[in-house]
Amino acid sequence: MMNKRVLMFKCPTCGEDIHTEVDLSEMRKEEGGIYSLTIVHGTENPHIVIVYLDENGSIRGVESFDKVIALNIERTERMAMMIAGKKSSETRSVEGYSVKVSICPKLKSPDLIRKVKNPIEARILAQCDGRHTVDDIKSRTGLPMEIVLFTISKYANKKWIRYVSVIKKRTD
Repeated sequence: MMNKRVLMFKCPTCGEDIHTEVDLSEMRKEEGGIYSLTIVHGTENPHIVIVYLDENGSIRGVESFDKVIALNIERTERMAMMIAGKKSSETRSVEGYSVKVSICPKLKSPDLIRKVKNPIEARILAQCDGRHTVDDIKSRTGLPMEIVLFTISKYANKKWIRYVSVIKKRTD
């Protein structure tokens, strides 16, 4: 049985009204009685809004992070490239070649992990090697996205983390 509820609240960052629908039956599967709903909000200045709900779907808290949305930006670009054959020195132009550019967090020095006392934060920082996106880190650690984003933004503010662009080639 689908038990849905419409939530209406103001965004703490931009002040806009947000209307979203949640499925209470999915929420009730979570243990602990509190459920968090993450919403990417805003078009000009995108930010993340986290809404905390109880088992009845009532809002218990709203918070937003306006600086961490840039951690997980990906774009796909179509471009023409010159490709050289393996056994020849000639190149040929190939149309429709697409490249995926991802922004990945990278810890400035792996030695910094030893200074972190919290084992969950250390586990997240160990994945910040410049090759994994925030989604990859979330999947590899098995932690909720809110904790991953909060931890990465915390150490980015301390200047322990910088962001690198990773280009992954793919053809369509």
